[in-house]
Amino acid sequence: MNTLKFIKSFILSLSLVLGLSACVYDPYYSGPGPVHHTYHPHYYPYYYDYYFYPSVQVYFNFSTGFYYYLSGKRWIRSKTLPAHIRLDTRERVTTRIEGDKPYLKNEQHLQQYKPRPDYRPDPKIHRQEQLQNFKSYEQHQKKQEVYEKKWEKEQDKRKQRR
Repeated sequence: MNTLKFIKSFILSLSLVLGLSACVYDPYYSGPGPVHHTYHPHYYPYYYDYYFYPSVQVYFNFSTGFYYYLSGKRWIRSKTLPAHIRLDTRERVTTRIEGDKPYLKNEQHLQQYKPRPDYRPDPKIHRQEQLQNFKSYEQHQKKQEVYEKKWEKEQDKRKQRR
C-alpha cells in the first residue's frame, strides 16, 4: 500500500514539475530581436567588429558608427573625430572585440599591432578614410535592417504555428 502511494506521489510530482517547466519564460527564444550586434545575433556576450588605428589609438565601430579615441587619460566615444586626429587607411586593422568598450584591450592591441614610428597623416587620405568608414556604417545598417526583417518574419511564422 505504501509503495502504491509512493508511486502515485512520484508520478504526480514528476508531471507537476514537467508541466510547470514548460511555462518558463526564456527571452533567448521569445524576446524582441537583438538590436546592436555584428554577425552573431544570438550569442552572448556580443562581439563587435572594429577598425583600429594603432598610431593614433582610435577605434571605429562600423555597426554603430562611433569612434573611440583617447583624450588625455579618458576615452571618448563620438560620431566625429577632433580635427587633430587623422586616420590613414594604411594603418587600419580590423579586429573583433567582445563588448562595446574596445579601449579596455588597448594595451594588448598596441602590442599586437605596433604603431608606425614614421606615421605622417595625410589630410586627403584622412577624408577618404572617414568617408569609407561612413560607407561601412551605412552598409552595416542596411544588412542589419534586412536581418531584422527576416527575424520578424520568422517570429510571425512561429506565432502563426502556435
